[in-house]
Amino acid sequence: MKMLPDLSQLTHEQLLEFTRQLAMQHQSLAQSNQELEKSNQQLDAKVQHLSILNQKYEYELALFKKA
Repeated sequence: MKMLPDLSQLTHEQLLEFTRQLAMQHQSLAQSNQELEKSNQQLDAKVQHLSILNQKYEYELALFKKA
């Protein structure tokens, strides 16, 4: 993991650059988080769909066993 600089030792310009870099990292992480949330929602929808199919097949199997 990258060590954080001692902020008290940085010049004004270095602080501005460090802040800019942090803002860019934050933006990148926020975008990645949004993409992960979207993927998670898609996976949740697939799980729900498969769960419903599973319940349907279990019901149909129970009907066949009765026959």
